[in-house]
Amino acid sequence: APVARSEITISILTDGDSEAVSVVANQLQSQVSVLASGEPQVFFPPGSRIDGQWNREVIRAEFQRLLADPGIDVVIALGVIASDLASEIEPTKPVIAPFVIDAVLQGFPISDDGTSGIENLHYLATNRDLPSEIVRFATSTQASKIAIIGEQPLIEALPFTATWISEQFSRLGIAIQLIATGETVN
Repeated sequence: APVARSEITISILTDGDSEAVSVVANQLQSQVSVLASGEPQVFFPPGSRIDGQWNREVIRAEFQRLLADPGIDVVIALGVIASDLASEIEPTKPVIAPFVIDAVLQGFPISDDGTSGIENLHYLATNRDLPSEIVRFATSTQASKIAIIGEQPLIEALPFTATWISEQFSRLGIAIQLIATGETVN
């Protein structure tokens, strides 16, 4: 049986730095602290919020560093990019990925009971069927071309996005155009 811990140290790995990310990270820390009041004590030590610089390789390296750090007990992947990369790592300690867009599309493992089936990998997915939603939208609006606007760092960092979108919808007669904003949206 696992040994009960009196302290749990959490690190937050963000996609990048922005005002919106800071607000969400602060809310997360506040809510986790409230929910986990009592035993064990939960800590977000100074320097435990890591900026992934909107870069997959930086985020991947930070994941490895945090997983190897004996002073960190839990890693929260705060963002779409960090959450996406959580499916590619071998978590040696609990990793929580709360921003999975489409678990199947992103290649996240799904066991028969709805969990990841991988020890220490925990994720939240919207459970949305994006292809069906886009087809439904195109059908109801009789659109043959749809623009999807996203932050440039996200579009560049999520490799499944552009390739998957063009493959899925071109055969349905729907042209999808990804429009990247020049800056992160706050």
